[in-house]
Amino acid sequence: MFRIPSLPRLLLVLAVILSGPAAEAALVITGTRVIYPGEQQEVTVQLKNNSQTPVLAQAWVDDGDENSSAAKAKSPFLLAPPVFRVNPQKGQSVRLRLLAKDLPQDRESLYWFNVLELPPKPDSAEVDGRNMLQLAFRTRIKLFYRPAGLRGADEAPQQIRWRLADAGDGKGQALEGHNPSKFHISFSEVALAGQSRTAVGSGMLAPGETRQFPLPAGAPRPPADAKVEFSVINDFGGAVPVILPLGR
Repeated sequence: MFRIPSLPRLLLVLAVILSGPAAEAALVITGTRVIYPGEQQEVTVQLKNNSQTPVLAQAWVDDGDENSSAAKAKSPFLLAPPVFRVNPQKGQSVRLRLLAKDLPQDRESLYWFNVLELPPKPDSAEVDGRNMLQLAFRTRIKLFYRPAGLRGADEAPQQIRWRLADAGDGKGQALEGHNPSKFHISFSEVALAGQSRTAVGSGMLAPGETRQFPLPAGAPRPPADAKVEFSVINDFGGAVPVILPLGR
C-alpha cells in the first residue's frame, strides 16, 4: 500500500535504519535540467525506477522555494500525471505544459522541477521484528523557460565580465562576475588563475545579475595577466570549460 504523507519540508524526510547499505533514490530523472522552449506546447521529462521494488511518486514545479510542497508550490506549469506509480526497472513520462502567458519574453525564467518518491510499506515478513525506518526522497532540478526566438545560450558564458572587487565588511577581496546576457549561467567551478590557481566556488548567475565569489583570506592580489577559469553546465548537463581575462 502506498501513501503520500503531508511533509512541510521535502528534502530527506526519514533516514534508513540501523544497519544495511547506504540508501539512495530509486527514481532517476533523465538529465540534470529541463529546458522549456517557448515555441513548444509542452515538454516531457523522463524518469526511471532503477530499484527492484515499485515506488509511488509525486511531481510538481516551484518558483524557487525549496521548502515548498506540491500543495503549496507556485508555478505557471501544469504537470500530468502529478502522482504515479513506477514499477521496478520501468520508466515514466511527466508532461509539462505552460499555462501562464505573462512570463518575460526578453530573458529566461527559472523554476524548479520536483519529484518526491516513496517506497512501499514493507510487509510483516520483511520487517521480521527488526527496527526499520523508511526513506522518502526528493529530487529537485532546474527548469528554464526559454522564450521563443531567444537565441545565444551557448555564447552567453563568453559575455560574463569579471573583475576584482572589495568583498566589504573587512572580508578582503572577491572575484565579481556580471552576466549581461539573457540566460542563466550555471557553474560547476569558478577559479582565479594567476601565479597560482585559486578555486572560489560554484553557483549561478541569473540574467543581468552581479555576484561576488570571495577569495580565501590572505590571498595575494592577482597579477595583471590573471585569468578566470570556469566550467559552465550546458543544456545537456555537460561541463564546458571557459577562460576569460580578469578585468580591472
